[in-house]
Amino acid sequence: FCESTFEKDLFEWNNIIHLINQNQNLRWLDFHKSSINNIILNMILKSIENKRIRYLDLSENFINKDGAKNIGSFLQKNKTLQRLILNNNDLEEFKNEGVTYICEPLYNHPHIELINFSSMIITGCGESISQLIKQTKSLKTIILRDCSLNLKDFQNICRTMCLNNISNTITNVDLSFNDMASDKCLEEIGKMIKENKSLKTLYMDKMNLNMSNYNIILNALNENDNIIDFSFCYNPQIKPKIILEYFLNRKNINS
Repeated sequence: FCESTFEKDLFEWNNIIHLINQNQNLRWLDFHKSSINNIILNMILKSIENKRIRYLDLSENFINKDGAKNIGSFLQKNKTLQRLILNNNDLEEFKNEGVTYICEPLYNHPHIELINFSSMIITGCGESISQLIKQTKSLKTIILRDCSLNLKDFQNICRTMCLNNISNTITNVDLSFNDMASDKCLEEIGKMIKENKSLKTLYMDKMNLNMSNYNIILNALNENDNIIDFSFCYNPQIKPKIILEYFLNRKNINS
């Protein structure tokens, strides 16, 4: 149903909902770029509340924080979802409150593995993401590309990733395209790289790394043998030759 042309056509949506209701074996639903507003969202959520959905893509729609609250209510009852894709929804209306509505019911969710909040202005979401990291027993991947994270967000997320007294299941983190206000954000990430032992993949594309601060990350990587997939593309102020030489000597890292 992705990139559908059913914009504001309830008759067509009713037909889709009917198809969903008729399919008892539905596991994968992709509704990205389908002009979904909160009314249509509620229709979809009601139609799948008793199904064993594992993949749900609601990205590039018009879901705001009220819609996020309804998704949260759905998640409280759902026990099968593995991947939830929410990126590129209403940029200024999803807000960090929307993230909280989504994260709280995922604390004890038995199967969620991936959550994508990318390309939304969710400044202040760090506390909710931090609590999710602390409590989840299944989540592996968090995607926070282009989310306008601030220093407090980086502190909450990175410091939680450093904790030794939690069962940290997170192996993949994408922080790309967040404009770091200062090197303090970078220092938080560097400490996370040094101290975290579960992380396998870290993406830091286009984060204003430059020749005066990139060593914070490379020095941290020198103390971590667990990360095998790392990226900081689109940081043009770093000389490519330096990066190439570094990763040629780090055979265990795909970059």
